[in-house]
Amino acid sequence: MLETVVGQKNLPRYFAQVFEMTKKMNTGRLDFELPDGRIFRAHGKNPGPVSKLKINNVDVCKTYSGRGSWLL
Repeated sequence: MLETVVGQKNLPRYFAQVFEMTKKMNTGRLDFELPDGRIFRAHGKNPGPVSKLKINNVDVCKTYSGRGSWLL
């Protein structure tokens, strides 16, 4: 389980940007599972719902990189 993208190679384009936005959540936890099997975990400031997003198409990161408010 990874909690940072620092030092990670071959990440999908825009994933680091989306993951960093997710870490600004107010509540809950969100796990991202990449197609290569790596799992990144983002925690909100407060406990809350827990969810996992399995990314099958890395283009989704491009779609949401400019829409940060959907995560907050």
